[in-house]
Amino acid sequence: MKIDILDCVNQGVPGGFNEDASGWTEHAAWVVDGATALDGSSHWERTSGRWAATAVNNLLTAVNANGNRSPASDGLDAVGAIKQVVDDLSRAWGDAIADVESSELLPPVCSLGMARLTPDLNRMELVTVGDCAIIWRSSAGGERVMVDARFAADEAEISRRYPNGGGTSELVARRMDYINGRDGLWVLSTNRQMADALQPMLVEDPDGDLVLIASDGFARAVELPRYGGSWRDLLVDAAESGVASVLEHLREAERRELPSINGKLKTSDDATAVLLRVAA
Repeated sequence: MKIDILDCVNQGVPGGFNEDASGWTEHAAWVVDGATALDGSSHWERTSGRWAATAVNNLLTAVNANGNRSPASDGLDAVGAIKQVVDDLSRAWGDAIADVESSELLPPVCSLGMARLTPDLNRMELVTVGDCAIIWRSSAGGERVMVDARFAADEAEISRRYPNGGGTSELVARRMDYINGRDGLWVLSTNRQMADALQPMLVEDPDGDLVLIASDGFARAVELPRYGGSWRDLLVDAAESGVASVLEHLREAERRELPSINGKLKTSDDATAVLLRVAA
C-alpha cells in the first residue's frame, strides 16, 4: 500500500512567521507545529518554533525517506521513527547552541501528527504528540478523532488568568512540564522518554481510509458554527470543498472575532493540514 496526498495547506499567521511545517513520502505523512519561543533571548533563531518545526520536518523526511525501498528495509515502526527523530533533534540542537550558555535557552518543542504505514506496508499507524489532531475515517465507515483536549484547556485557563497578556513564567513552567510528560501530557522535544509513552493507533487493512492531520491552528476550525464541534463534518467539508476553503472560513471568523474563536492565547494561529487516502 501507499499514501496518496489529496490536499494540503500550510499558512502562517497573516503578517507573522510560519512555525508550522508538513511533509510526506510514499509511506508516511505528517504535520509539525513548532512552539513559539518563550524565553525572549537574543538567540531567537535557535529557539523559535520555526527552527524547531523545520528541523523536525527535515528529520522526519530523512527517517521516512523511501527512495526505491520501503520502511521494511529499516524495520522502524512509528515509535522507533520518532525515537530516531528525537535523538537526531537533540544532536542538532546541541550543535546549534554550542556557542551559547545552554541554561539560557529552552529546548526546542513541537507538536506532531503522523500517519505511517507499518514496515510490512499492510497496516497503518496514527500517532499524535502535543496538540496536533488526526481525524480518521475507514473505508468501512469507522471513525476516530485523536486530539488531547487538555492542551487547549491549559491554554484557555492561562488566557483567562492573563487577559491582557503576560504570564510568561507560568508558560515556561508549563512547557517544561510538557517536555517532561507531567500528567501524561507530552510534546516532542529532546526527551526520549516521550516516545516510550506513545500509544499509536494501529489500523488493520487501511486501504481506502481517509485521514486528516492538522495543527491546532487548523483543527480549531471545528469550533466554527458551520461544524458545531463535529469532527466528522469538518473532515467531510475538507474532503469535499478542500482544506483551503476550511481555512478561509476560519480566517474570516478570526477577522470577525467570532466568540467561539475568542478566549485563545492567539486570536490567529499558523494553520496546517494534510488530507490523505491510503491506496493499494
